[in-house]
Amino acid sequence: MRHMMSAGGYLNDIVRGPWRPHVMIGIADTPAARWRANLAGSAVFADSTRYKPIALFRVVMPRWSNGVSAGGKTPGD
Repeated sequence: MRHMMSAGGYLNDIVRGPWRPHVMIGIADTPAARWRANLAGSAVFADSTRYKPIALFRVVMPRWSNGVSAGGKTPGD
Protein backbone atom coordinates (compact mmCIF):
# COMPACT_ATOMS: atom_id res chain seq x y z
CA MET A 1 0.00 0.00 0.00
CA ARG A 2 1.23 3.48 -0.87
CA HIS A 3 -0.32 6.85 -0.19
CA MET A 4 0.16 9.79 -2.53
CA MET A 5 -1.53 12.60 -0.71
CA SER A 6 0.85 15.55 -1.09
CA ALA A 7 -0.39 18.50 -3.13
CA GLY A 8 3.27 19.30 -3.75
CA GLY A 9 3.88 16.02 -5.61
CA TYR A 10 4.97 15.80 -9.24
CA LEU A 11 3.43 13.00 -11.29
CA ASN A 12 5.05 13.59 -14.68
CA ASP A 13 5.67 16.19 -17.39
CA ILE A 14 2.19 15.75 -18.87
CA VAL A 15 0.30 16.38 -15.63
CA ARG A 16 2.96 18.85 -14.37
CA GLY A 17 2.14 18.35 -10.73
CA PRO A 18 0.15 15.96 -8.59
CA TRP A 19 -2.58 13.85 -10.19
CA ARG A 20 -5.04 13.84 -7.27
CA PRO A 21 -4.76 12.51 -3.72
CA HIS A 22 -5.00 8.74 -3.64
CA VAL A 23 -4.00 5.51 -1.96
CA MET A 24 -2.51 2.77 -4.14
CA ILE A 25 -3.04 -0.86 -3.22
CA GLY A 26 -1.18 -3.72 -4.88
CA ILE A 27 -2.58 -7.20 -4.33
CA ALA A 28 -2.45 -10.60 -5.99
CA ASP A 29 -3.87 -10.36 -9.52
CA THR A 30 -7.57 -9.65 -9.02
CA PRO A 31 -10.27 -8.66 -11.52
CA ALA A 32 -11.25 -4.97 -11.36
CA ALA A 33 -14.91 -5.95 -10.98
CA ARG A 34 -14.18 -7.55 -7.62
CA TRP A 35 -13.25 -4.08 -6.27
CA ARG A 36 -16.03 -2.35 -8.25
CA ALA A 37 -13.23 -0.42 -9.93
CA ASN A 38 -13.64 1.82 -12.99
CA LEU A 39 -17.41 2.11 -12.57
CA ALA A 40 -19.16 5.45 -13.09
CA GLY A 41 -18.92 7.47 -9.88
CA SER A 42 -16.53 5.05 -8.21
CA ALA A 43 -13.47 6.40 -6.40
CA VAL A 44 -11.64 3.13 -7.14
CA PHE A 45 -9.57 2.76 -10.30
CA ALA A 46 -7.86 -0.36 -11.60
CA ASP A 47 -4.58 0.31 -13.37
CA SER A 48 -4.92 -0.72 -17.02
CA THR A 49 -1.30 -1.90 -17.09
CA ARG A 50 -0.99 -5.54 -16.13
CA TYR A 51 1.75 -6.01 -13.54
CA LYS A 52 1.24 -9.76 -13.16
CA PRO A 53 1.09 -11.25 -10.62
CA ILE A 54 -0.02 -7.94 -9.07
CA ALA A 55 -3.20 -5.93 -9.62
CA LEU A 56 -2.85 -2.23 -8.81
CA PHE A 57 -5.83 -0.23 -7.54
CA ARG A 58 -6.07 3.47 -6.73
CA VAL A 59 -8.61 4.86 -4.27
CA VAL A 60 -9.12 8.59 -4.78
CA MET A 61 -9.38 10.75 -1.65
CA PRO A 62 -11.34 14.03 -1.39
CA ARG A 63 -8.56 16.00 0.35
CA TRP A 64 -4.81 16.47 0.23
CA SER A 65 -2.68 15.60 3.27
CA ASN A 66 -2.83 19.23 4.42
CA GLY A 67 -6.65 19.07 4.58
CA VAL A 68 -7.25 21.19 1.47
CA SER A 69 -10.00 19.98 -0.84
CA ALA A 70 -8.79 18.21 -3.97
CA GLY A 71 -11.15 20.43 -5.97
CA GLY A 72 -14.01 18.02 -6.46
CA LYS A 73 -12.34 16.21 -9.35
CA THR A 74 -14.26 13.13 -10.31
CA PRO A 75 -12.79 9.82 -11.48
CA GLY A 76 -11.48 10.08 -15.02
CA ASP A 77 -10.46 13.76 -14.78
